[in-house]
Amino acid sequence: MAQSLNELTTILFDLDGTLLDSRENIVDAAYETVQKYNPDSLTYQEVLDHFGLDLAHHLSKIIPDKEVVQRYFITKKRESYHRNPLFPYVSEGLKQLSNKGFRLGIVTNQQRDLVIKVLREKGMEDMFDVIVTKDDVPYIKPSPEPIKLTMEKLGVDTANVWMVGDTLFDLLAAKRAGVPCVRLNFYEDAELDASSSAAVNEPTIAEQAISPDYTFTTFKEFIDFTLAYRRSKQPVHDQNPDKEGVNLG
Repeated sequence: MAQSLNELTTILFDLDGTLLDSRENIVDAAYETVQKYNPDSLTYQEVLDHFGLDLAHHLSKIIPDKEVVQRYFITKKRESYHRNPLFPYVSEGLKQLSNKGFRLGIVTNQQRDLVIKVLREKGMEDMFDVIVTKDDVPYIKPSPEPIKLTMEKLGVDTANVWMVGDTLFDLLAAKRAGVPCVRLNFYEDAELDASSSAAVNEPTIAEQAISPDYTFTTFKEFIDFTLAYRRSKQPVHDQNPDKEGVNLG
């Protein structure tokens, strides 16, 4: 059947902090790198505020030997990255979406080899139709380019896509790509702080409306809402009138 112009058919996910509980691993590796090569140049909280960006690139801007710093940081991250756990209900929820005919993609600022390794170890690689990483684009999030490339590969329009992430950079990338953004706020201390615009050298970020279209604190809440939302919009695929759902229309 032809796809409805306004039908939600495709969901794109960030990886770190969205599907994978990897924030501590990544921030610890970055902070250890800072302490080794330029002690006290950044506090732990300042490193934490940059979570979601290409931290290897950011560290290389404050520590002179760019290649050495990036290599050390990535090495430290690789030591345990694949052991980071999925957030609760992620595996079950993705299977539900896939079974309902949704097309799924990953849009991440992470290295491709780390992404593929962790997805394979979790038995999740085949769940995604497209995986776009920092190695596939010249500009990472908050640039819209990774999202646009993913949509191009999937052959979908902005009206058919949601972007799901956890940081300011996911939200900005989604808004710039023209797609709705769902925020998963799993970390109680995480805020959408415009002051972190210094991290991406974009002062205009602070002037923009920073507000996701939807926010959830558990993955199951997101899944339940998404399936109910799709039923309420009378989608083309997977209709089941006998199932009870939340009427969001």
